[in-house]
Amino acid sequence: AETIVSPLRLSELPDRPAFMEERHLTGADRGTVVHRVLSLLNLDVLKGTEGLSDALWVEIRRLEEQGCLTAEEVDVISHRGLVTFFEGALGKRLLASPEVHREWSFNLRMTVDDTLLQGVIDCAFREENAWVLVDYKTDRIEDEQAFVERYTLQLYWYQQALERITGLRVKEKWLYALGKGKAFRVTP
Repeated sequence: AETIVSPLRLSELPDRPAFMEERHLTGADRGTVVHRVLSLLNLDVLKGTEGLSDALWVEIRRLEEQGCLTAEEVDVISHRGLVTFFEGALGKRLLASPEVHREWSFNLRMTVDDTLLQGVIDCAFREENAWVLVDYKTDRIEDEQAFVERYTLQLYWYQQALERITGLRVKEKWLYALGKGKAFRVTP
């Protein structure tokens, strides 16, 4: 059987091909961009600098020039939020650390029930012989307690993986709410 396809009229064609259509970033896209920036920033450039704000802009522009970020993505980055993080106590500790891992993927086979645990740790940095675990969040926070409770189990499993893989204990777990510019300690 032959199929007859009638051609589209010019008026029925889209103005631009799909790949050229403008696409606006969603909230999830913004979160992905922020995580990418935090994972790619050259921390050595930020360490001990008086002009942290300027150094961050230089780093963001470098990432754009290297094709790691688009101009639209640069526009949605909260520069002030990044400055607030790195000028805060947790950010200063991260910059002072001799060992920092970002976007650290892991696969860990659990011995109890042979479950495979997979994840990506946003940031872990070493202080002396222990880890500080940091998970960045871009959520809108209405209730701080509910926010911390929502992610406590996730950080527990990241702690289990990090301790088993490295043999070093995790001494602290933190959620960092980028939109609020606030760190939340997660216990236990």
